[in-house]
Amino acid sequence: MAILALILATTLVNALTLNTPSSLTASTNNTVSWTAADGDPSSFSLELLQPQLLNGPLGIVPTVNTSDGSVTFILPEVPAGSDYTIEAVGVSNITNVLDTSDSFAISAAPSPTTVVLGQARAQVSPRPS
Repeated sequence: MAILALILATTLVNALTLNTPSSLTASTNNTVSWTAADGDPSSFSLELLQPQLLNGPLGIVPTVNTSDGSVTFILPEVPAGSDYTIEAVGVSNITNVLDTSDSFAISAAPSPTTVVLGQARAQVSPRPS
């Protein structure tokens, strides 16, 4: 029994670990990073969860190369709020949860801005008769 506990403890220590983002912003580029260990799958998927604001997990990156250590992606427009988490899950089996981040907040998408670049002018000459 002690050997089994030691094997389980070693497995938990040597597993993919998501770094919890300080915060993310909807509809913009965001980066999530992780630490990988020997024995981790070569790729995984990322899902966003927030039980009060989302209807189940939201796939945000379908395939991530484990050896990359981080991925930058555009977060879809989701409600601003706290208590979001990210799960690393198996690519072919999303019920295989590799790790779950601690909770973090997501800020609202930035407001669109209007930029006036200048005025186009056209000069029309009368037709010769």
